[in-house]
Amino acid sequence: MDVTLARRLVSLARHAYAYVGGSPAPIWQPKALDAFNTSCFTGFAASDERAAYLVFRGTKLHVDSRDTFLDTMRAWLSNLDYAQVEEGEGRVHRGFARELDSVGDQLVAMARDHAAGGKPLYLTGHSAGGALATLAARRLHAAGVPVRAAVVFSAPRVGDRRFAATYPVPLVRIEHRHDLIPHLPLPPSLARVVGHGMIDRVIDAVDWLAPALGAYRLAQTEYVHAGELFYDDGADALYRVPPGQYWRRFGPILREELRADLLRRGPGPGGLDYRGALCPRWATPVPGRIMDGVRLPTTLATIIRQARARRLDFLFDHHIDGALAFVDRIERSRR
Repeated sequence: MDVTLARRLVSLARHAYAYVGGSPAPIWQPKALDAFNTSCFTGFAASDERAAYLVFRGTKLHVDSRDTFLDTMRAWLSNLDYAQVEEGEGRVHRGFARELDSVGDQLVAMARDHAAGGKPLYLTGHSAGGALATLAARRLHAAGVPVRAAVVFSAPRVGDRRFAATYPVPLVRIEHRHDLIPHLPLPPSLARVVGHGMIDRVIDAVDWLAPALGAYRLAQTEYVHAGELFYDDGADALYRVPPGQYWRRFGPILREELRADLLRRGPGPGGLDYRGALCPRWATPVPGRIMDGVRLPTTLATIIRQARARRLDFLFDHHIDGALAFVDRIERSRR
């Protein structure tokens, strides 16, 4: 992951929440900037001499002068529309798919216009904006628009295993500590338990509800994350290594680290060794099964403890400022 690029993208994703008209991000003066609006969300396309960007705003937690109460409620209803629809190779979140349906041609035109001349195109967003950016990157690729990468922050899951396995462009996800949103919609094993034990029973118990809400049977959904994950545990940057790849990719590096640290033999692995394993030197690689097995229980336990103490600190873990602080911390550690 390019930390300088991540710093630019998290700043743009943060600015999307305050974007008004043609106001550019204060840290950066784009050569061109255009706004777009889905049914419930907003965003902008921007470019300079080096690159082009499509930036999606996430869901606002409050109503302000630019969003009415109805706008905010419609955005939340879109987030909660977790029924899945077929799209390409896989099934995706219906609410996010419908949002992009309303601006599909516009996004393709904007992307081609801003990335003209061979500029690299990057997509980004925070929270629901990250989910929209994830899905939009795949759609643009399918439309023949070259996408260099998507970098998203605290984004929920978007599609099923086929969607994740066939995701066609580089995707980096950045998550912060006890943030619940990236754990939603629920993963398959947990969705089956909660669905069979509660949600689906309620739907099936009411005859007149079943036809209308059949698509919302939780046990029949399948949501998994695509791309790579960098996780901020509050102290370190952890890199999730997909299951089955840890020892193959990092076994030799780990042996060199142990020889250098414990036996004092040799200088230890260098930056080239980590780049060869597709992991930056500033991140600690963690097997995916371990990280997946620890993060959600730890997050739920923290939320329960804070709720009992009548505290809502975990909500701040979802705020985009946490992602900005994470990227800033990595930049400082590399100087």
